[in-house]
Amino acid sequence: MTYTRFYDSRSRQLSEYSHSRSHKKNKGYYRQEDQAAYEYMMREENRKIEERKRKSGDASRAYSMPYRISEEDVARELSKKELTKLINSFGATIDEKDMYTTFYHYHTYLQRRYSKMIIKLQKLCHKLASKRYIPDEDLNQYWMECKKGVSRHLFTLNYYSYKHFFEFAKDAPVEDMARFKTFLADYVRMWKQKIRENNKKWTQVLTKNIKKYKKR
Repeated sequence: MTYTRFYDSRSRQLSEYSHSRSHKKNKGYYRQEDQAAYEYMMREENRKIEERKRKSGDASRAYSMPYRISEEDVARELSKKELTKLINSFGATIDEKDMYTTFYHYHTYLQRRYSKMIIKLQKLCHKLASKRYIPDEDLNQYWMECKKGVSRHLFTLNYYSYKHFFEFAKDAPVEDMARFKTFLADYVRMWKQKIRENNKKWTQVLTKNIKKYKKR
C-alpha cells in the first residue's frame, strides 16, 4: 500500500501551483526561492520544538508527525457538498485516522480555492494590460511581482495550517466531534479571509501599476 504524508503529499504540491504558470526562464528561480523560505520556517519550528522539549524534560516524546494515510483514502477531490456530507457522517467522536483524512480533504479543497484566486488575478492582469497595449515583457514584470507575493503567502498559510492542526490532533487518538467541527470551521473561515485579503490587495496593486504604466 502506498502512503503519503502531508508535507510530501499531492495536497502540498498544490501550494506550488502558481509557479507552473511562469515562463521557463523565471520558473526555477522563484520555485527555489520560495521553497528555501518554506524549508527555513520548518527548520526553525522544529528547532523551537526541540528546545521546548529539552526545557520541559520531555525529550522522550517526539513531536507528532502527520498520520500516515493511504493514497486510496484521498484519491478523489471532494466538492463543498461532499465535504459537508463527510463531516456529518461521523458520530459523537472521530478517530485519529478519520480526523487526519478529513483535514486533508478540507485542506486540498481550500488550496483549490486559492488556486482559482490566482487564475482570476492573472486574467485581470491580462485584461487590464490589453487596454493599454502593454508589451509582454513589461506585463510579465507586473505579473511576476504578484505571483511571487501570492506564492509566498500560500507557503506561509500552508505551514501554519499544518502546524496548528498537528498541535490540535497530536494527543488525540479519539477526538470529540463537536470540538473538531469548531476547529474546522475556524480553519475554513481563516483561509477564506486570507483569500479575500490577498485578492483585494493584489487587485489593487495590479490595477495601480498598470494604470500608471508608461512606455519605455
